[in-house]
Amino acid sequence: MQNRGFYYQQKGDLDHSIDDYTTVLKLSNGHDARAKIYLNLGLLYFEKGDEATALDNYNEAVRLDPKLTSAYINRASIFIRRNDIGRAIADLDRATLLNPKDSEIYISRGSVYAHSGEQDRAIADFSKSIALNPKNALAWRDRAFAYRANGDAAKAAADATEAIRLDPHMVGAYVDLGLACRKQVMRKAQSSSLTRPFNSIQTTLRRSRLGETVIWLKVIVIAPSLPLARRSLWTTDRLLHT
Repeated sequence: MQNRGFYYQQKGDLDHSIDDYTTVLKLSNGHDARAKIYLNLGLLYFEKGDEATALDNYNEAVRLDPKLTSAYINRASIFIRRNDIGRAIADLDRATLLNPKDSEIYISRGSVYAHSGEQDRAIADFSKSIALNPKNALAWRDRAFAYRANGDAAKAAADATEAIRLDPHMVGAYVDLGLACRKQVMRKAQSSSLTRPFNSIQTTLRRSRLGETVIWLKVIVIAPSLPLARRSLWTTDRLLHT
């Protein structure tokens, strides 16, 4: 019956899957086996949009098997949705202790830190993820976001470029690259405004903006419905013609 529950789950028949897993739960012995069933039930209820029941099932999974890493990760996702950052971080901390070589956990925790404004901690987690799996484009892209938020446009541009190399269709990486390039250009213009002739500065800005235009055009091709890309392209175009 557990196999049938999994079959229903794969088909997207959540109600029948829940019924089968619930029946199996009543017949199961052993904490570890029951914990995994509660984990599956949590996933199913979460897919149905019933966060409260999903959380109850994850809590029970953790109680029965305190070493079940997936239960902590999935429970953290609910805490994140509820903006309960402290509990989310606590669960992800526990997950990293249980499975310190899982690069994806560091991305999850780093993302929580980044969106909470703790960019240094976010960068540390993304760096750890990259060290474990340097081919994960998402880790590079997320670290680019954190560097940009931290005011380091050069490192943000470098990480976004690497993310694009690994995944040429990653829209967020192009966005970060475009915004980082714009920040770099403005800083260079400000720092050289007192030492370089006006015409020389204008030429540098124009070349940089042409490069930025190419980036935003690429974003529009990949994600034509993204408003930010069209606004940024319009802004860059206006600056090119001033």
